[in-house]
Amino acid sequence: MSAPIFVATDFSEYSARATMMGLRLASVLDAPLMLVHVVEPVGDPNQADKEILAFHEQLLEEGQRKMQLELQRWSGGREAATLIEIGHRVPTLLRLINEHQPAMVVMGSRLRDLHRIGISLEVLLQCPYPVLLVPHHVE
Repeated sequence: MSAPIFVATDFSEYSARATMMGLRLASVLDAPLMLVHVVEPVGDPNQADKEILAFHEQLLEEGQRKMQLELQRWSGGREAATLIEIGHRVPTLLRLINEHQPAMVVMGSRLRDLHRIGISLEVLLQCPYPVLLVPHHVE
């Protein structure tokens, strides 16, 4: 099996464009697609009480529902693996990227101000695999 195209999403319009681009790449390269979402935790997940754990579970369920909607919206029937985890976004994404060894990472980008480093730029700077940042204005 070939290495996947790894698409990180936060379900924003920026990410939707990246998802569309990732699907195109996966189709052209005949590569599997992996759609990934990281839920930022409230506090320390290892020390969370029952209410916080229940809230995290709700966020995971909502994220999975949104992933399925994204795939229905953009995939044209193409199958994709989905992965959703709770964690701090950049380190969790980098860990997942290293675990799955993708052919390419695709992320939406809001790059407007190079003085403010966002999640996509942090991943780009630290990722050992090729990263495609899809600007918000790409159709």
